[in-house]
Amino acid sequence: MKLPLGQSLTLVVPLTDAEACRAALRARAARLEQGWAKLPDLHTACLALVPSESSDGASHEGLLLECCFDGSLSDFAAVLFQSVGDELSGVLGHCEGYPVAADTRTFTAYLSERARRAVAFRSAPDPAPAERGWLRRLRAVLDLARLACAIRSKPHTDARSVDQIEAQRVAVAMQEPEPGVPLLHVARLLPEPRARQRLKRALRDVELESACLERGARVLLHGEQLLFLAYPDQSAPRWSERTSELALPTLTRIWANTVGFLQPRCARRALRARQLSRFLLDYRLPVAAWFNARSAPPAA
Repeated sequence: MKLPLGQSLTLVVPLTDAEACRAALRARAARLEQGWAKLPDLHTACLALVPSESSDGASHEGLLLECCFDGSLSDFAAVLFQSVGDELSGVLGHCEGYPVAADTRTFTAYLSERARRAVAFRSAPDPAPAERGWLRRLRAVLDLARLACAIRSKPHTDARSVDQIEAQRVAVAMQEPEPGVPLLHVARLLPEPRARQRLKRALRDVELESACLERGARVLLHGEQLLFLAYPDQSAPRWSERTSELALPTLTRIWANTVGFLQPRCARRALRARQLSRFLLDYRLPVAAWFNARSAPPAA
């Protein structure tokens, strides 16, 4: 049975003390997951540390908080604070602007003021408007042709070191045996000026196209980074393989504007899908605490 998706809350907030926040997440993750499992209107939730870049180019970390729930944000925030307010405050207390002595009102205000709009894939296919469907398909074909030329003519280099890539893979692999773990993917935008414009157009079309990913996967443009978050109900490798086959053109148009994404020249669809699946897996980040109503962590 598929659960209906309701409101989505997504925020990425800068940290005042990354190490203290990391320690707080380790200490409180189990209690957060147990508290989330008791909320009847909550479908998904995720907390994770993500790399971020400031305007001066310096590297930092931010805290990602995502929740999908039924009802209004104010009602949900009040229930959330009553249930796991102490645990969340222990983590959010290391984020910029979080009130020292938070209560339900200030907690709700903090979430609502920092909420970001994320582009959601359809959780079920809906028919596109007939009078504009052919225009959208034509634009998608032209975009893919231009992206294919860009991929062939300009290498997409990955600035991460071998040690960084391996450390990230090891951290994520520890979560793989457990089904339902959120797949959090972060990629940097290409430095060329037109990349952001192409990406925004591709994201606008996501909301109109019929391609769907289960669990209402979401994409968030955060500065010079693109965050992708999904809640698979199976292992990430199997899910990414199926997703790459299901929505290859749509996802190619999105990630062809990011560093590290490569598509072999004149390759067959099966090979391009495998390359996309590998890209999804290689650029994952581990999550610190999570809840997935279809595959929830066991309650104590």
